[in-house]
Amino acid sequence: MSKPMASDFEVTSYNDLFGNDDEKKLIDGLNRAKEEIKILPLSELHERADHPFKVRRDTQMDELVGSIKEIGVMQPGMARPRKEGGYEVLAGYRRWLGCEIAGLSEMPFIVGNYDDDTAIRIMIHTNKYRDSFLPSEKARAYKMDYEAAKRQGKRNGGKKTLEEMAEEFGESWKTIQRFIWLARLNDELLEMVDAERIGISQGVALSFLNEEEQSYVQEIVEKTGCKISKDDAEKLKGYSKEGNLTYALAKEVLVKKKSAVVERKVTIKEKNIKEYFPESYTSQEIEKVLYQLLDEWKKKQNFAENIGDTAHTQKMEE
Repeated sequence: MSKPMASDFEVTSYNDLFGNDDEKKLIDGLNRAKEEIKILPLSELHERADHPFKVRRDTQMDELVGSIKEIGVMQPGMARPRKEGGYEVLAGYRRWLGCEIAGLSEMPFIVGNYDDDTAIRIMIHTNKYRDSFLPSEKARAYKMDYEAAKRQGKRNGGKKTLEEMAEEFGESWKTIQRFIWLARLNDELLEMVDAERIGISQGVALSFLNEEEQSYVQEIVEKTGCKISKDDAEKLKGYSKEGNLTYALAKEVLVKKKSAVVERKVTIKEKNIKEYFPESYTSQEIEKVLYQLLDEWKKKQNFAENIGDTAHTQKMEE
């Protein structure tokens, strides 16, 4: 079977690309320049430095490669020309890698002179129906889309809200806000969230720390392997807000030495006390006698242990 050519693609609407009416409305509402289908050499493709999604070599990639080898790339990616030459890829990163693995040298793209904010929103929204996302991917994607949409709203006289974003992504506005906050973590802490070494709730609280304070937490977790509880993270957030968070204080909060002594509560019933003490004795007098008896018992215990140690030593010497 021959591979598809540029003439095989006819894009009159974005339903074929994005799969549903909601997505079509969004893409149609963007500031799209004149577009055309082109077959681009893979050697002329360039990744965006801020692309928030990771392309994985997994089972799904193996299936995609098999499909590309059999029938080619049936769904074009999206790209825009670069001033430096070549093309910046906005959508189709998995297909791009699949083509490279399959041994192809070119791939079909919809090419348009999109402005920066439109390019960002195309990149984010063409990926939102993936099966799964890492927390860092969601955090960076939501932050980028929110900021781009806000800039577009100012230019177009409209206003972008978290509620509108929540409707577009099928999340609550509070969830969108939390992931946008999460994006403020440094790369190393975000990786720990991805690896589930730090919980998302804890990560959100830590996102309120400044860059230096986050580096404290990162170093302490890396060196000690400590787990950060929600209470720990909120304490650090509070100290940071007060301007009191230091490396030493962060370590004190995160690396807690658990006491080997377990607190025990002993209760002696009154009826048992009456068997040993006359009714004329006060509580203080009873307590005093009990402590005296316990001291005597402790001395006997220590004496017995010393005798046992001596006997054990003598036996070893024999």
